[in-house]
Amino acid sequence: MRSMTHRSRLAAALGAAALSSAVATAAAMDAPRIGSLLVDMPRGRESEWQIVDMRTGAARILPRSDANPRRGEGFDVWSASAARARVLMRASSTGVVEFFDGSTLRPSGGFALSSLPGTRRPKFFGNPRLSPDGRYILAYWKADIRQDDCELVVLDRQGHIVEHGSPLAYDTFNSREAVAWLPDGRYIQTAGNRIVVRQIGNPKYLVAPLHVPPQVNTGNANLAVSPDGKRLAITLNVPLRNHAGVDIGYSLLFVAGLDGSGLRALTTPSQVTLDHAVSMAHGFPSWAPDGRWLVIAPKGPHAMGAITYGNNCLSVLALPADGAKFAVDGLRDPASLLVAPGSEVLKSCDYVQWLDW
Repeated sequence: MRSMTHRSRLAAALGAAALSSAVATAAAMDAPRIGSLLVDMPRGRESEWQIVDMRTGAARILPRSDANPRRGEGFDVWSASAARARVLMRASSTGVVEFFDGSTLRPSGGFALSSLPGTRRPKFFGNPRLSPDGRYILAYWKADIRQDDCELVVLDRQGHIVEHGSPLAYDTFNSREAVAWLPDGRYIQTAGNRIVVRQIGNPKYLVAPLHVPPQVNTGNANLAVSPDGKRLAITLNVPLRNHAGVDIGYSLLFVAGLDGSGLRALTTPSQVTLDHAVSMAHGFPSWAPDGRWLVIAPKGPHAMGAITYGNNCLSVLALPADGAKFAVDGLRDPASLLVAPGSEVLKSCDYVQWLDW
């Protein structure tokens, strides 16, 4: 491992250098202050889930589960329905799923994975996602921890398995975040370089090719579908080589039609991160209620040869969905990209969801 001196120089370079002029800078207008953001924000050495009003900056702190005490044992993951249902779901690392009224935060039922019949130490892999109507959960899991592969599953609010498995074979573990709901209640998954759209209770499904550039792949992709159900935001693994001949892997944001057409990159690493061989992920995209913007929760940066260097709670960024390609730095991004509905820039330690509430 390189010395602390190297890490300090790297941090200084990332914090002080300007972004590359070879890519577009942020649009002059700010992201619309509509709806709210569900985000896991840093609090001390841990994170705290909040719903932040994009108009006023007012925040509601969401309750921690027993699996996530303040001393840092365990964690929670939250997901939200559309405004018409206004339901929140909390899934703990111990496998307890609970539902809450989105207006009052009153509990409204739940279940424990361990209580489901025919399972053995079941566990979610990736973030479970609540359907727009608040009735179903979409996730990858192992119903039996001894099984080799993850499996796609749809559960109802009582924990009953509604659907499971996939008609296509693919690397399920590396696709555990590559699922999303459509506004009409259908759901989407990737299966390698294919997009699959399915409907609960219907054995038929739609498949479209995702024509990714050479050497780019869908492993560990994140997905989000636009509010009109016509467009897809997806992160793809992209290897890039810097001037020193060092190859670095990035998870970059792309947009496309729901049928896979018109795929184009929306983010790229800044020249500074590329020059210093710093890997980043521009992950967990979420569409604004008006369909014109995307927010992302970047992860990283992590430097080659300095694996202990990194800051995983970075600023939440908003990008025009039809804008030019943006250089994302993680530490010194243009002010017009930063999401700051109140007096402070929002940060995320992993996840963000733009709500139409």
